[in-house]
Parts: sequence; structure tokens; C-alpha cells
Amino acid sequence: MISRSMTDLGILRSREPRPSLEVQASGLEKNGIDLREIAATALRKLAEADPKLIATVYLFGTISINFGDFEPSEFLIPVGTERAVQRVLQALNAGVARLGPDVKSRMSDYVRPSDGVPFLHIEGGKVWEPEDALTWFTHTDDPASASELAHEASPQPSTQPAESESDWLDDSDEKELPDIEDPSAHTRLAKPLRVRRARSDASVGSIKSNIEQVFGLPEGSVALCGPDGKALRSDALIKTLRGRWE
Repeated sequence: MISRSMTDLGILRSREPRPSLEVQASGLEKNGIDLREIAATALRKLAEADPKLIATVYLFGTISINFGDFEPSEFLIPVGTERAVQRVLQALNAGVARLGPDVKSRMSDYVRPSDGVPFLHIEGGKVWEPEDALTWFTHTDDPASASELAHEASPQPSTQPAESESDWLDDSDEKELPDIEDPSAHTRLAKPLRVRRARSDASVGSIKSNIEQVFGLPEGSVALCGPDGKALRSDALIKTLRGRWE
């Protein structure tokens, strides 16, 4: 396994709606299927066959009626060139289709990647997965060392503000938000969004950024404070925040 800082990878971002692959969440849960593992496996052959391909796949979960009922769906949204997006969608669709009829999927609505979280990234012929809020890793048979890889040329990091991290959620306490009217929505997706407890090891800064993004609030408008009313530093951990209130 090789790890890299998120800033060393060319993570692609977009606020424009992109085509997506929708997977019904209940089929995954009933069969104990890890969607990230399935998606990563489906993309590895594509990445190895085209080392120059760069794409970032975002994950967005919400209630959908596209399978006939109001049920949770997971949307996989690739960001990249038009060619890259189509190739990634085809690979993901083929990978999920192999799961059989118990897991429903379809090419679906255009969804804004910025509504979701970075889920997988293809670069340098490898598929990268988030290890924590700052680090991504790849399973590889490449004998090159991590230090050698660090010197490889990589795309310049995006100058856009960082999007939400993939590991800031805790699935153990999933809740739903009440209906939120969103006149700027670009999809037919139904609300409410599915939200989960923040992970204890997530940073205060990442949670603030995600709250601002989910609710469309101005950057810097959210503060997470202790009982004394003082805002915690962005690099403080959520477990520190909880500890001050206990």
C-alpha cells in the first residue's frame, strides 16, 4: 500500500452537474456489499490500461424515486474530461451490474459533485482511496517506493477551495434532515439528505466546511464553539469539541 497527501494528488472538483450512476442503497445493505470496494475494483483495470487518465469520483447519498419508491440511493459522480467521465461511468456500471438483480442500478440524473464527497480518484494508472481526512492510499503491485512516487510529476493542485473529505462521517448514527427547499437544485432528486454523525477523528475545519456546503452558507460563517462560546481552532478534533460539552 502506498499513501499520499491529498494535496499531492490532482483531485478534480466541479460545482457543475455531471452524469451519475445511481445504486439503490438497500440492495447494498441487505447483501453486505461495500460500494467503495466494488467501485475501486471496477476502476483498476481502466486505470492500468490508461495511465494518463485522471478522474475523481464523488459519492452523494439521498432519497430517490428513480426505482419506484422513496428509498435511499447512492450516486457515483465522476469528474474529469468528457471522455474520462464516460469511460469511468461505463466501468462503474459494468462493475455494479455484476452484483446481480439484488442490487439495482441505472445511469441517472445529472448531480453536482460538490453536493457529495470525494470517494475515489484515478491517477498515475492507480485507483486511490481516502485513508483519512488528509491522506489517500492505493493498493499496488508497483515495486517503486513511496519516496520515488513522491518525485513523480503530478498535476498542479486545484486553486479552488477544498471540497468535503470522504471520511468525516460516522455511519453508526444516521439521521435525516427535514425537507429543505432548494430552488437552485439541478436534479430531480427528492429531499431529505441523509446525514450522519461526524467522526470523532474528523477536524473541526472539515465539519464546518461541509456544513457550509450542505446548507449553502457563506464560507467562514459557521463556528463550532465550546461551552464558553469560544470557537475551536480548525485543526482541533471533533472529539475535543464533544469532550468540552460533556
